[in-house]
Amino acid sequence: MNNAGTNSHRAAPPVGASADTIAAFIAASYAVDLAAWLSQLPRSEAWLYHAGLGLSRRAKVFASLPLDVRAELARGASRPALAEIVAGMDADDRADLFNHLTAAEQEQLAQQLDPEDFADIRRLSGMPRARLAR
Repeated sequence: MNNAGTNSHRAAPPVGASADTIAAFIAASYAVDLAAWLSQLPRSEAWLYHAGLGLSRRAKVFASLPLDVRAELARGASRPALAEIVAGMDADDRADLFNHLTAAEQEQLAQQLDPEDFADIRRLSGMPRARLAR
């Protein structure tokens, strides 16, 4: 579930930190700490660091980002990459993100998702079946 409101446990690396300092921070941090740090970075830089995480951790960090940041990053991601992350998220976090995407973005993402993941989104999003038909 989304931990964006949870207090941070670890200080983010300072601006201009070395690659080793950043790598150590990423390796030792909770998802919520990484999400807080990534949300402060330029989106292209945040996506690069995020993409370097393992899939399970990527999904947890992505779900911990503020919803507006998630939606913004989702808009810049390839649909297959986004579908992979979304599939690893809790169902309610998937539905929240889905509801913040445009109808065209929803349709593109829906085409990439596993039918079971899509069914969860459909159920939790509260949208009519006709709008979310596959």
